Amino acid sequence: NAAFQAKDFPEAIKHFTEAIKHDPTDHVFFSNRSACYASLEKYEKALEDGAECVKLKPDWAKGYTRKGLAEFFLEKYDDAIDTYKAGLKLAPEDATLKEGLKKASDAKYGVPGAAPGGGNSGGGPGLKFDMAALTTAAARNPKIKEYMQDKDLMQKVQMFLQLGSGNQAMQQTMMMQLMNQDPRALELIMAMQGIDLGEMGGAGGEGFNPPSRKEPPKKEVKKEEPPPDNRTPEQKEADEFKNQGNELYKKKQFPEALAMYDKAIEKEPNDLTYYNNKCAVWIEMGPEYYDQVLQCLQDKIDRRYEINSANPGGASFEKVAKVYARMASVHEKRKEFDQAIEMYNKSLTEDNNRFTRNALRELERNREKFEREAYIDPTKAEEHRE
Repeated sequence: NAAFQAKDFPEAIKHFTEAIKHDPTDHVFFSNRSACYASLEKYEKALEDGAECVKLKPDWAKGYTRKGLAEFFLEKYDDAIDTYKAGLKLAPEDATLKEGLKKASDAKYGVPGAAPGGGNSGGGPGLKFDMAALTTAAARNPKIKEYMQDKDLMQKVQMFLQLGSGNQAMQQTMMMQLMNQDPRALELIMAMQGIDLGEMGGAGGEGFNPPSRKEPPKKEVKKEEPPPDNRTPEQKEADEFKNQGNELYKKKQFPEALAMYDKAIEKEPNDLTYYNNKCAVWIEMGPEYYDQVLQCLQDKIDRRYEINSANPGGASFEKVAKVYARMASVHEKRKEFDQAIEMYNKSLTEDNNRFTRNALRELERNREKFEREAYIDPTKAEEHRE
């Protein structure tokens, strides 16, 4: 363990190998050696140890993170997805397993930057450009959210991480130069690595407020102030238009609802919710709008990272999941069952919630029913093909 913490991975491997000889039934030894092999980018060996760890201790969630990481870097995305899902059954709230499942699913479906070495992969050497981690940090730290509004700064950070991703020495030199130009860059880069300098008390440290010894805890409990509303005036107006659109949608006043959603989009164009609600109206207006719905939503999926950069949380995992679910509903209405299932599965990789799981199960039952009826009555199948 000391060698591992000192990042002397070859030496650590020797020690763990010796430990395995003495006790080949200890799953922790295989887990630790798998981590060492992964750090040295020897992913085949990391996978062997990860698989052995899971075999020895199938009810230990951490073993699945070792195995899934190796499979991800070996580009065995389907295997990695299955592994991470198995781990999440044991530990549904495990952040590492959730992130691993998301990255493996994104890589499988060709999301830009998701594949190993694509700039958004975890576990490799050097610093990474992780927009999801940055968005999470922005939700906790208003300073990070403010910095993300500076497009020039974000472009510099992204360029720095991409150019230096293959050369750690060059990356360190470039980082010093970038910090001298703009100290805010360090906070953004560290936030992408999952480190909030503000919480550590550095870089001006907002958000680090140790409790006062003089103030009794009971007074803090009684305050119970509502969370601050950090929306901009434009976002508040956009939400008001959205609420009006929702009421009109319930009354089936579809043209008027569309007008309200368009006003919301005009005020805040970087939020998937408004586009998704607008597409719900189009779906209600009939099949002639289905292509328009799919085209609109796919465009927003393609721009999710750009949208999140402009408005942190505007394309959150939950919002992207709802977009995929909306696309699935269109394919289901068209009896395009395979495409609908694919969209629901993508939705679940973003936000594994009970509503979507139930919708997927219902879809699979409907497909089975349709196929049985088509077998009995071939004219139905012919009508569907037409």
